[in-house]
Amino acid sequence: LIPEVIRHINAFTLGVRSVNPTATVKTIEIKSWFDMTKERQAADSLVSQGVDVLANGGDSPAPGESAKAHNIAWIGYDSDQSANFPEQWLTGPIYNWGPYYLNQVQSVMDGTWKKDDYYGNIKDGFNALAPFGKRVDDATKAMIEAKKADIIAGKLDIFAGPIKDNKGAEKVAAGATISADDRQAISWFVDGVVV
Repeated sequence: LIPEVIRHINAFTLGVRSVNPTATVKTIEIKSWFDMTKERQAADSLVSQGVDVLANGGDSPAPGESAKAHNIAWIGYDSDQSANFPEQWLTGPIYNWGPYYLNQVQSVMDGTWKKDDYYGNIKDGFNALAPFGKRVDDATKAMIEAKKADIIAGKLDIFAGPIKDNKGAEKVAAGATISADDRQAISWFVDGVVV
C-alpha cells in the first residue's frame, strides 16, 4: 500500500476508535482505485467476516451494492452516493479539485506559477464530507460537525499522540504529532487496523 492509502486507513481508524476504543478496522487491498468486481468481492468478504459497517477507498459504488445486499451501513469515497443507496449511506470524503486546478492554470497563464507542495484540507475547502445519510442521527451529525470545527480551528489533530502501531509499539509520544513529511511517507498502521 502507498502512504496515501495507509494515512487514510490510519486516520479513519483513529476516528473510529475515538468513539469506540475497542473497534477494529479490517482491510483488504485490491491494488486499484476502480475495479467494481474486486471492490465487490472485497466488501462481500468483509461482510462474511462479520463487519458491521463497510468503508472503501476505491471509486466504484460496488461496496454500496454489497452493503445494500447485506443491509449494513456504508461509508463511500470520492462521491455522494446518498441518492443511490439511501438505506445504507452514512457519508464519505469528497475532494473539490476544481478551485485548485483553476488556480494552477491561471498562475501558468499569468506567468506566476511556482512549484509547490499542496495538500488540501477542510479549512481551505478542498476536503469535505458528502451529505449524511438518513442512518446518521442528529446527535452524531452534531458531534461530527463539532469535530470538523475543531479541525478547522487547529484544536484537533487526529495524528496527535500517544499513538501505537498495530503491533503495540509507540510511534507518536503524548504531546507530539506526525510531521507533514512523515504523513506523506507513512508505512505503518495504527493500533486497531487488521491487515
